[in-house]
Parts: sequence; C-alpha cells; structure tokens
Amino acid sequence: MNRTEDVGKGPLAVFTRLADWYERDGARGCAFLNAAAEMVDPEDPARLVVSREKRWLADFLARLARDAGLRRPEQLASQLLLLIDGVSARVLVQGIRAAPQVVAEATQVAVMLIAAAGTDSPS
Repeated sequence: MNRTEDVGKGPLAVFTRLADWYERDGARGCAFLNAAAEMVDPEDPARLVVSREKRWLADFLARLARDAGLRRPEQLASQLLLLIDGVSARVLVQGIRAAPQVVAEATQVAVMLIAAAGTDSPS
C-alpha cells in the first residue's frame, strides 16, 4: 500500500484498497511477510525491517480507528492487521484467483470487528 495514498474514511477503507490492490496490481501478498518466510535466522537484521513495517501499518490502522471515534483503537488495529496478514497468507496458498473471495471474507469480519468496537461518541 502506498503510504501517501488517501484510503478514504475509517479503517474499513483499507480493505477496499486491499481488494483494489489484488484486482488491479495482481499482488502476490505482503512482500514483507514473503521475505520474512525466507529468513531462517531469527536474528536476521531484515526481520527488524519487517517488524517496523508491520508496526507502521498497525499505527496507521489505529490512527484511522481513532479518527473515526472507535473505541480501543490499538486493539482494533491489531485485529485488523491480523486479518490483512491472513489475506496475504491465504492468497499465497490458494493463488491470486482466490483473492476476491478471501478479501471479501476478511472485509466481512472487519465490518463485525469495527461494529463491535463502537464509538466513543454518544448516539
């Protein structure tokens, strides 16, 4: 995902961008996770790069959640990142043709997580 790109409103927009990424770019999953899978040495300095990227994405998701007024933004961000990483893993195993269904399923779960998080503002 391009860090400078506006993903719309709220953390759910990331899943729309994820669907677009697979559809338009024929993405092969997360390059950082793919690289980490090749690292045998747990002390490999490249793991730090992967860790930083995942931390950036978690922080980005938390900011989107916070800006949307959602409760427990860090917890929600962690859950959404787990979904995003799961999409990458499933597409890697099942192939790019599975991407639309995999992203759709992850989006459905994201909707439930976001709804469960609720907002801090009174109704």
